[in-house]
Amino acid sequence: EREFGVSGRLYNSNVLMYDRRGKPESLWSQLKTTGVTGPGMEKTLKTLPVELTTWNDWKARHPETEVLSQNTGHQRDYSVSPYGGYFTTPQLMFPVDHEDTRLPTKTRVIGIWSEDKFTAIPITAFSETNTEIHSTINGKTFSVVYSPDSKSMRVVDADPEVQWMYSFWFAWAAFHAESSIITASDAEPVQR
Repeated sequence: EREFGVSGRLYNSNVLMYDRRGKPESLWSQLKTTGVTGPGMEKTLKTLPVELTTWNDWKARHPETEVLSQNTGHQRDYSVSPYGGYFTTPQLMFPVDHEDTRLPTKTRVIGIWSEDKFTAIPITAFSETNTEIHSTINGKTFSVVYSPDSKSMRVVDADPEVQWMYSFWFAWAAFHAESSIITASDAEPVQR
């Protein structure tokens, strides 16, 4: 069992984590899902499901959810993003080893992988009428749904060997240059 903290360091413009219990310290890459320095180097991590959605969407699907108070005792306005307009511009704050122009830099994607095969599903693969993608990777199946109201994507079904994470395209491509892309033309329209 590991307990991660934010190291304050970046690798390919993506945060590196450290294991608070590890002595000596190792640094771990979120997008590589492996250790990149120290005794943890090349050890892999299993990803945990994460969603990026609106509070209204989440609460509608999970009404029993409790939320931590914003009254933490620290003077911080949690209603304002510390990144300001960074997510709305194509510029990066820090360089990456590999730039891929197949998609705009900060397109939101769900990166999906199984063993040594990687694919990305950009939010642009969905529309008001095309809200589901069913596909395979490395012979394993998965399904992703899109919510037009919250403009969010989520994996709703996947074989156990399939892993996924949210990312911006620039970061996913920097770590997975060989990644394929599932586009709107690859997806069959499915209406709910």
